Amino acid sequence: MREYNINCTVTKLQDDNRTLDRLTKSKVAALLEAKRTDQIAWAKASLVDDLQKNWD
Repeated sequence: MREYNINCTVTKLQDDNRTLDRLTKSKVAALLEAKRTDQIAWAKASLVDDLQKNWD
C-alpha cells in the first residue's frame, strides 16, 4: 500500500512538472509575441514621425 502511494505521488509530481513546463513555454511564447508587437508598434510610430517631419 505504501509503495502504491509513493508511485501515485511520483506520478502526480511528474504530471505537475509537465504542466508547469507547458505553461512556462506558453508564457515565454506570449512574452516574445508581445515584444514583437511592441517593436512593430515603435517602428510604425517612428515611420509616421519621419513622414510628418518630411511633410512639414
